[in-house]
Amino acid sequence: YDNYYSVSGEKDRHTVRFHINGALRVLAQPFSQTNEQAARALFERWFYRFHDILQRQNAWMCYALLDDRGDRKSVWTPRVQVPLSNVVNVHIVPWSEKQQFLEVLVPHGRR
Repeated sequence: YDNYYSVSGEKDRHTVRFHINGALRVLAQPFSQTNEQAARALFERWFYRFHDILQRQNAWMCYALLDDRGDRKSVWTPRVQVPLSNVVNVHIVPWSEKQQFLEVLVPHGRR
């Protein structure tokens, strides 16, 4: 994997926190916020970034990994998630459900 991976979009270059190399073509961006308004603004910025990346190369699988530990769970309301929730190839995964993400990295039968 690569930390702080620079990837070209249709219009701009973007830095994503994690790139999982190989056939998976996974980009993963962790999100951690303490209030709903800041979380919504962050999702709106990342809507542009993920959308731009996917416009250039739609084979990427993008993951928004949400820090939902403790009080932060209440931050990630459906309203916050709207900007990314309907983008093809963008998957929103709360960290409390990280098994969904881990199964992509190690598919059944390859363990």
